[in-house]
Amino acid sequence: MIKRILIIFLLNPTLPLHSQCVNILQNPGAEEGLTGWDFTSGDYSSWEISEVSEGNHTFTSSTEWSTKSQLIDLTTSYSNAYLDSAPEISVQEMYKGHTTTNINQYYLDNYYFRVELRNASGDVLDSFNDGSTSAPLIASNSWQTSKHTFTSYGTGLRFIYVESGGSDTEGWVGFYGTRIDNTEIKMGSNKSLSVSGTNLISNASNSSYQWLDCGRNYETIPGEINQSYTATTNGNYAVEITLNSCIDTSACQSINKLSIFENHKETLAEVYPNPSSGDLHIDLLSRHENITITLKSILGQIVLLKTFKDVQRIKLEINELPGLYVVEVEADLVRKSKLLEIVK
Repeated sequence: MIKRILIIFLLNPTLPLHSQCVNILQNPGAEEGLTGWDFTSGDYSSWEISEVSEGNHTFTSSTEWSTKSQLIDLTTSYSNAYLDSAPEISVQEMYKGHTTTNINQYYLDNYYFRVELRNASGDVLDSFNDGSTSAPLIASNSWQTSKHTFTSYGTGLRFIYVESGGSDTEGWVGFYGTRIDNTEIKMGSNKSLSVSGTNLISNASNSSYQWLDCGRNYETIPGEINQSYTATTNGNYAVEITLNSCIDTSACQSINKLSIFENHKETLAEVYPNPSSGDLHIDLLSRHENITITLKSILGQIVLLKTFKDVQRIKLEINELPGLYVVEVEADLVRKSKLLEIVK
């Protein structure tokens, strides 16, 4: 009988995250008319509200550059502690060319989108610039989206400044410039996790928490509603964070330090010491005819491969850099898992 003992290191999977955060802009989609924004005005740089379908409206620019802007004072809705935690901020806006004909070239209007994160003094901490008046994006006859996510911009955030603009490349008098719609500014949470052994800690403070089992389709873990969670079995875990009416989910984090060489109640082998300085002992508890031992890096690269005949105990000298490794021991078609740590 051939037994297989597998030591597995699990990488974080890419799993879908969800976010249900409130758009903090005023009048983001022109449904409230020419309100909520500071609009340029003039014979050739003003704005019009257009109805593109029943009940749906857009901002429509005119001949020359028409711009609209909005300055959001975040301190009216968020604490300084929350803002200083550098929460993730997602921004986006949709744009499309405009004409009264079906000729595609007449849809090629100009557009740009700019967002600035500012501190209390008005200094810019970070910015997103998609096009400009001197080097604009070119619209088409289909809706396009300009979007960006701000992270790791440091402390001091107090204001967000949003500006966008459009113009008509044909120079027609009237409102035949770029159409702009559905601008979004959404404040998220700090979605990063800290790991200490089998303990996971959310780096989002002053929030509500619900820990999730990623391996079970984000199933909630009953009773686990604290900022930290201690895993009781190997797996992949995430936390759902609720703060200021925003629900965010962290990336999944792998916990794999609980593996043991057991199959139900049957002990298959002993591997020691773990952690190891390089000398590794494997006791299969009985003799086996054909044994293959493979050592892999955490990226799956094979760094050692050895075969043995009719043995019970094996001693290996592992001359690899300190770190975590995957060891696979084949000895009778049974597969188990454990993580091996090499220390020097």
